Amino acid sequence: DQELEIRWLLLPLLNREYRYADIQKIVFKADARYAFVMSIIRQDGKTAFWGVLDCMPVNKIQEFLNDLRLHGVVVDNQMKYRDII
Repeated sequence: DQELEIRWLLLPLLNREYRYADIQKIVFKADARYAFVMSIIRQDGKTAFWGVLDCMPVNKIQEFLNDLRLHGVVVDNQMKYRDII
């Protein structure tokens, strides 16, 4: 409840955990090469994570964004509405 966990099914060495308090904002956008891209910006301004939401069902993305907001994370959603339906 205090951390965001990033899990990679095929590359578990890339698994990461980030405390919500250490996250300044998370940017989501649709990318031509990938389905959806997520960047975690830390409080110090550095990008801590850049990756894709390949394994997340599209209909769960809005729920994920809402959950982040409930934990006090600023969400910069640059995806088009139709991208997350």
